[in-house]
Amino acid sequence: MKLKNNPSKPKKTTKKTLTQEDRDRKKHIKGVRSLMALLGFNCFQSDQKEIHFEGRTGEIDDIFVFENIIVILEYTATNNVAEHLSKKKVLLDKIHGNQRKFISYAKEAYGQRFIDLLDSQFADNDFKVCIIYASKKIKPSEEMLQSMEYLRVFHGATETYFEALVKSIEKSARFEFYKFLGLQFSDVGQATYDTKEHISIYQAYLLPENFSNYPQGTKILSFYADPKSVIESAYVLRRDGWQEDGDGFYQRVLVHSKIKQMRSYLADEGRVFVNNVIATLPSSTIIRDYDVSGKTLTEEDLYDLKPVKVEVPKSYDGIGIIDGQHRVFCYHEGRGTQEKTIASLRTKQLLLITGIIFPEGTPEIQKLAYEARLFLEINDKQKRVHSALKQDIELILNPRSSTSIAKSVIKNMSKSGIYKGMLQTNYFDRSKKIKTSSIVSYGLKYLVNVDGANSLFSIWEDGRKNELLKKDITTPNLVLSAYIDFCTEKINEFFVFIKKAYGLENGVWNIEDEDRSPLLNQPVISGLIHTMRVLIEKGRPINAKSYEQKFFKIEEFNFTKYQSSHWKELAVDFYENHYR
Repeated sequence: MKLKNNPSKPKKTTKKTLTQEDRDRKKHIKGVRSLMALLGFNCFQSDQKEIHFEGRTGEIDDIFVFENIIVILEYTATNNVAEHLSKKKVLLDKIHGNQRKFISYAKEAYGQRFIDLLDSQFADNDFKVCIIYASKKIKPSEEMLQSMEYLRVFHGATETYFEALVKSIEKSARFEFYKFLGLQFSDVGQATYDTKEHISIYQAYLLPENFSNYPQGTKILSFYADPKSVIESAYVLRRDGWQEDGDGFYQRVLVHSKIKQMRSYLADEGRVFVNNVIATLPSSTIIRDYDVSGKTLTEEDLYDLKPVKVEVPKSYDGIGIIDGQHRVFCYHEGRGTQEKTIASLRTKQLLLITGIIFPEGTPEIQKLAYEARLFLEINDKQKRVHSALKQDIELILNPRSSTSIAKSVIKNMSKSGIYKGMLQTNYFDRSKKIKTSSIVSYGLKYLVNVDGANSLFSIWEDGRKNELLKKDITTPNLVLSAYIDFCTEKINEFFVFIKKAYGLENGVWNIEDEDRSPLLNQPVISGLIHTMRVLIEKGRPINAKSYEQKFFKIEEFNFTKYQSSHWKELAVDFYENHYR
C-alpha cells in the first residue's frame, strides 16, 4: 500500500540565487521608484505583463502616473546597454508615436488597477507619455540617443542630481523634472484643457536704463510675487544639474541644510524674507499701462519711472533666478509637519522680485555672460566663491581665456581618450572620479595658454590662430573650437603613449580599484601635462613618433612618490631621466 504524502508538510522550494547584476538592478530600481514617489508619481509595476502593441510584443518595467503625465521607465544594470536598449527600441518607438492609442490599449491590457491610477478628469488624448531609460552603469551611445530623440536618460550624475534636488525641495522638484522630460507648461495638468491664457500678471514699478546705467534697452522692474507662482515658473542655471553638456551654468546646487533652516524660520516665525530676489524675465514679457486702459507700452513710453502692469508668460523656464534661490525654494511643497503652515504662506506671502528684461534679440551668450557677472558680483563679496565655480563662470565671461580653454579641453577628455568617463566634471559624479579643478588651475591652463611660448598654441599650425588674440570675447567662433580640438587631440595622444609605455602591471586601469594605476591620480596627470610644456620649451617634437623614439624605460619611473604640489618636480625628473 502506498503512503500518502503528508499534506501538512510543505514542499521545499529552492530559492533562486541572485547574481551581482540582479542585486545591482534590484537596488537601482528601488532607488528610482523612491525618487519618482518623492516627485509625487504613483507607480504601476508592469514588468510581469507581456503586451502586444502595434504588432510588437514586449514588457514595460514600470509606469508612473501624476495628473496627466505618464512616465514609462526601463531599467538596466548591465554593461551591455546597446543590446538591451536595441531590444526595447521598436516597442518604445511605437508607444511614443501612438500615445493616445497606447493609453487606450493600456487600460484594456493592465485592467482596473491601472485605470484607478489615472485621473478621470483627463481624456486619453490629454495624457502625455514620456519615456526614461535608467541605466546604472553605462550611458547609451550618442548614436542610439539620436535615433530615439524622445528618450530621457537617468544615469550617473543626472540621477544623483534629481535625488539631491528632491531631498532639498521635495515635490516642487517636479517642475524641473517636467523640463527634463521636455514638457511645456501647457502640457501638464489643468493647463492641458484650460482655455485661459497662461500668464502671470504683476503690479510693478519700472526703472528704465537711464536711471540704472544698465545696457541700453534693458528694463528693470520691481514687483511682488507669491512664492507658488515663482516656483512653478523658475529656473536656475545650476552648474551641476541634469543638463550635463550645457554651457553657461554657474550657480551652486541648493543646500539642503540651508533650505531646512529657512523653512523652519517660515513655520515658526511666519514672516517673509524682506531682501529681494534678483531674476531675469523672458523677452516675451509684456509691459502695460497701469491705468484702466492697460495698453501695451512701446519703447518710447519706457523712459520714465512709472507704475506698470507686467504679464509674464507661464513656462518652466520663464523666470531665471540669479540670486535668492534659497529664499524662493524654502516655500517648496513638502511633506512634514511644517507643510500645512507653509502651504498657506506659499500663496499668501509675497516676495520682492527685481526683474531684468534684456532687449529683444540679445544673443543668449551675452545674456548668460551678464547674468554670470552679476551673480559673481553679488556672491563673491558675501562669501568667497569656490575655484571650480569660478572656472565655470570664467567659461561664460571669457571663453578664450586659458582657464576657459582648459575647462573645455577637460570636458572633451572626459568624453574621449584614455580618461573617458573618469574625470569629474560634475559635482554629482561618482566620488572616486578624478577631480579636475586643480588639473585646470595648476597644469592645463598653462599648456593651452594662447600667450605662452611653451604652450600648445605656439606649435599650432593654423593660419587663423591670431584671431584668438583679439579683444572680442563674447562671440564664440570656429577658430576657438578648432584650437580646443587640437589641444584635446595632442594631450590624448601623449597620454595614450604614456599609458602604453608604463604598462598595466604597475596598476589597474580602473578608478574604482584600490590598486589603480598612479596615472589615474590628479598630481601625476598635472605633472605629465607639465612635461608636455617642458618638451615644447626645449623644442622637442610633440607627436607619437617622437615619443616612441625618445622616451625610454617609463615603466621604471616611480610616479607614486609625487604627491600634492610636487607635479613640477615630477615633470623635471621625468624628462631628465626618461628622455634620450
